[in-house]
Amino acid sequence: MSRICGVISSNLMEETSRSIVSSMNKLMQHESWHRIDEWVNHSVGLGHISIEAVNEEIQPIFNEDRTKAIIFAGKIFAYEEDKKYLIDRGHKFIYFDNDAEFILHLYEEYGVSKFRMLNGIFSFFIWDNLRKKAILVNDRYGMRPIYYMNDRNKKILLFSSELKAISKQRTFEKKIDWEAWNIFFRLGFLTGEDTFYKNIKVLPSGSVLYFYEDNLSIENYWSYNDISVAANQNLSTYIDDVTFLFKQSMKRRLLPEKKIALFLSGGLDSRGIAIELKNNKIPFETFTTSKFTSLDRDKNLASLIAQKMNVKNHFQELPDSFLDDIEWRKNYLLDYESDEHGWILPLLNQVPLDFKINYDGIAQDTICDSLLFRDENYIYLDMLESKKYEDFIYFWVYQKQFKFVKWSKNDNNNFNFFCPNIRKFFSDEIFFDNLEKHLIKYEGSPNQFIFFQLDNRTRREISLAPFQLIVNKLESFCPYLDNDYFEYIISLPRFTKRNQTLRSKLINELNPNFCGYNESNYISKYSDVYKKKLKFLVSIEKTLLKNSFFDLNNSNFLLRKFLSDYLLMKMGLLMESIEKDLYLKSSFNLIFPLYFFNKWLANEGFGKDDILIS
Repeated sequence: MSRICGVISSNLMEETSRSIVSSMNKLMQHESWHRIDEWVNHSVGLGHISIEAVNEEIQPIFNEDRTKAIIFAGKIFAYEEDKKYLIDRGHKFIYFDNDAEFILHLYEEYGVSKFRMLNGIFSFFIWDNLRKKAILVNDRYGMRPIYYMNDRNKKILLFSSELKAISKQRTFEKKIDWEAWNIFFRLGFLTGEDTFYKNIKVLPSGSVLYFYEDNLSIENYWSYNDISVAANQNLSTYIDDVTFLFKQSMKRRLLPEKKIALFLSGGLDSRGIAIELKNNKIPFETFTTSKFTSLDRDKNLASLIAQKMNVKNHFQELPDSFLDDIEWRKNYLLDYESDEHGWILPLLNQVPLDFKINYDGIAQDTICDSLLFRDENYIYLDMLESKKYEDFIYFWVYQKQFKFVKWSKNDNNNFNFFCPNIRKFFSDEIFFDNLEKHLIKYEGSPNQFIFFQLDNRTRREISLAPFQLIVNKLESFCPYLDNDYFEYIISLPRFTKRNQTLRSKLINELNPNFCGYNESNYISKYSDVYKKKLKFLVSIEKTLLKNSFFDLNNSNFLLRKFLSDYLLMKMGLLMESIEKDLYLKSSFNLIFPLYFFNKWLANEGFGKDDILIS
């Protein structure tokens, strides 16, 4: 795991900068054995947290004359030829294999122009001490989050891999971003660059932030719109190319000297990674849990696949105390930006400390199997391509894909369980305008909605699993996010992305012996952990119904229906079909944002008076 943070200000004394960086580092040090690096020099203070899995040297890394410094989080791949060229140009490398050192020399030689060739998931900060100029950079896809706050009055820039490292500083004035909460309540994740605070943002994907003479500017060095459409070929040619590129991606990411832990589910994506590790004779062990699902698919299928591969599989049932003892930690680590992935923490606890690398299947489902391209959903695709954005957002995003409760468009009573001073912030118009703004960014592309998904839900929610939770013990490699593989898949025509065509055929090409395991054949009973979750949801009632932010005398049908569902659960009447499971899930999509909102307010120290004046 690696995380970075820093403060830059011409107004601060060096001791103040040191105090801020020390505080930020401590807020990101989630285990006592995490190594802390700090460096302060007049107007700049830099911090770095490491588990010494990769790029193990103390940071910052300096150039030869120590006029430039870099702190780096992540891993980049396939830059050997570029490094040789820099050496031929006279650049001196002290370390054998340090990504930060390579990037610093790359910047010295080319400025920012070569950042678009970097292949990997990362964030880094470079300080030019001669020019007193700073740059903050993330990877093409923005999957490794980096937050920043610029106070123009105080002439200060704070940046960090974690939101809390900024929001907990005494120099930070907390202002609730109600538009962000409006989106989160409806989708369960944030969009764009917004956070729950008006004055903290996330760096956009593929961006360089410049901070010079107390002025901040941001430029994109890459965009999803840069991806071209592949030439027409037959399916077998596409499959051959996809297989080659995936094998290449995995070979780039093989570190045989490191112990590997693979979180193996019953799905295709982790299975593909496992097959290719085995094909390359790389030792690894697998770890599995039932997650918070109603069925035991992963437990049964992952065990079978691991046994057939002759690799060790560790199964971890979620403990009875999960929702009391672990849920709060997940919320803290993710800064309440997602309710996903909490099941990872007890699974991660079972991974021994000498394991260093995890391989994650993030994004493969989105780029290979777009639901929007299935025959039954073409009506929604027609809405999108006809630029009928309001209809598309309402019928696809709002109802079908996220299976959200079917509130009425332009109904001012949708949030009437809030007291009036809060209810005014939850506008349907703002919600639709926000999503339309993000869709328009990719207008004209055949992958418009895929780009929307990747740059919002994948980047702002799904990526938090490998890069905010798992990274506390393991460095995550993401072979499906390899530049060459990822962008080739996206460029392919729509027919290749229907009904898991690419995903299943890739498995068949890697090893046909593992292609015939249909996930639906390994569904058994409702898992015990799902029953625990239902009981936990019932217990949330008391917390919410006693909260002064809710106006239950004016509560609408939705909230009453939700509570009636819980009464059924209290009586022990569990779902008897997947269809009913999905129906009740739509009710959960309301209660968890409400629960998050309540917990977040308490965690951040907001009271009712703060809400009234926000």
